[in-house]
Amino acid sequence: MKLAGLLGAALIDVATFSGAARAQEPSSKVVYHVNDASVARVAMNNVKNHLNAEPGAKIVVVSHGKGSDFLLNDAKDDKGEPYTAQIAGLKDMGVDFRV
Repeated sequence: MKLAGLLGAALIDVATFSGAARAQEPSSKVVYHVNDASVARVAMNNVKNHLNAEPGAKIVVVSHGKGSDFLLNDAKDDKGEPYTAQIAGLKDMGVDFRV
């Protein structure tokens, strides 16, 4: 009787652990592509809206060429606003930026 009780408790622990592991998996994996820094602000707004709608999503922003300019130190948009705060906020939400 004691063995059955221990096995039952072990099965419950395994089920709980498996459920916790699944809960940590992203609900979806998405890549946003930026190849022109003039659309970076809009792209980052889309990323934030996406995360607001689907907080469990794993998002990577991939940029290249002129699309990477917004990631440079002291980069500003066409209105003179720096990108740093928006990038930092998205990074805090788990977004990866790759060049």
